[in-house]
Amino acid sequence: QYSEEPSVVSAFIQTYGIDFWLIDKGAFQPSYLLNWNWVQQFQPMANDADLSIQQGSNPVLQQSIEICSALDARGWIILDANCVDEFASGLES
Repeated sequence: QYSEEPSVVSAFIQTYGIDFWLIDKGAFQPSYLLNWNWVQQFQPMANDADLSIQQGSNPVLQQSIEICSALDARGWIILDANCVDEFASGLES
């Protein structure tokens, strides 16, 4: 979810047959990951992702929200994974 590498996002979507991607609207805010206890088990990745966001990174999924949102309601965004895959492919060009 926090990858800045389009090929990583595309490979994940294709490997696991993702149709939609559910994202908390606050997911790309600094310290978001630090406030979720269950995420802390995924160290050092959780801290690395949080630090990256604090430094202004722009993950592929975050970039795709405006054009790939299938639904935006009640604090959640659902992204169309096919759209995200196409968007990511365009970033690699």
